[in-house]
Amino acid sequence: MRRIFDGPAVTVPNLLSLFRLALIPVIVRLDTAGHSAGAAAVFLLSGLTDLADGFVARHFGQISDLGKALDPLADKLTQLAAAACLARRFRYFPALLALMCVKESLVGIGCLLAIRRSGRVRSADWHGKAAAALMLSVLAAHFLWRDIPAAVSAVLIALCASGTLFSGAMYAAEDLRILRSSPRQGPER
Repeated sequence: MRRIFDGPAVTVPNLLSLFRLALIPVIVRLDTAGHSAGAAAVFLLSGLTDLADGFVARHFGQISDLGKALDPLADKLTQLAAAACLARRFRYFPALLALMCVKESLVGIGCLLAIRRSGRVRSADWHGKAAAALMLSVLAAHFLWRDIPAAVSAVLIALCASGTLFSGAMYAAEDLRILRSSPRQGPER
């Protein structure tokens, strides 16, 4: 059987991604207990470890297929959890949360189909990184600025939604290209 995830599983970047996954319940617990500053601090720590794992992976040759899958999983689950916390307090966050769920589900399915077809796990593209940075900024701003004016909140959420839609469309186009052009990969014997 063909292995999709080649390379070492235990690397510093992969451990940092696992650490980010472990921070999710801490963020949710702090926020639901009314400690939004603490939730914001842990959320920002998660963002910094995301930057660190990418730096370490690239500069120390620790890029792995598992890391290419684990890193965005940690990012998306952290973003979804943070958005779910904020949806209780800010008017337009439920719509953004719904958009995020739909986009990540569709992109995830497309990515899995593309991996199955091509046998290759791709890295995040520039538009995904830009959308993630925008999402991180908007989420952090809402955690830190509890009394953000409704108009400012709406504009930031609209920008975030636009970035999410654009990135989702770009990933969908890439997945379709892979599905149309790559020969079907069968199981190796």
